[in-house]
Amino acid sequence: MERFVMGQGIFSIKPVILYHVDGYFVVRFATEEERDKMLCSGPHYLLKRPVIMKAWVPEFNFKEEILTTIPLWIKLPNLPLNCWNSVVLSKIGSSLGKPLM
Repeated sequence: MERFVMGQGIFSIKPVILYHVDGYFVVRFATEEERDKMLCSGPHYLLKRPVIMKAWVPEFNFKEEILTTIPLWIKLPNLPLNCWNSVVLSKIGSSLGKPLM
């Protein structure tokens, strides 16, 4: 996990990585900017599997956290050039779920 985190960017101070017995990793960054850069630089994969990241909140409960939705990064290979506009991409994204970007 340390190699994965360190490979995502340059940090002012090495992030602290903690493992929780329920299978979560908690990463403490030196600054909010470094945290946000990591969160927004996805999609992330570890050993060819997607990594789901979210900012920690004080009321987080490791036992009750159940994923009901997951973010997806889609690729549209060979998309015709006339479809490269915000209207068409928005329609494609909306047909799959709620687009983030």
